[in-house]
Amino acid sequence: MWYQQYTDDTQLHLAVHAGNTADGLSVLFAYINHIKQWYLLNPDKSEALGVGTANQLQATASATSIMSVAGVELPVADHI
Repeated sequence: MWYQQYTDDTQLHLAVHAGNTADGLSVLFAYINHIKQWYLLNPDKSEALGVGTANQLQATASATSIMSVAGVELPVADHI
């Protein structure tokens, strides 16, 4: 996991093996919960993005179809 911070923006990056998506997402959500304790996190201004080959994205589609932060469902973007 690594992150980038800007003035009013934070990006979390997590590399996940396609065969272990659920565990990777659990790690990501754990980090998000820690971040919520220290920073003002606005889930309405958050989005998720999956990056991979067409086969990898298809294999993980069911695990990444719903992403939520602080109880708010996030849109899953198809581009930056």
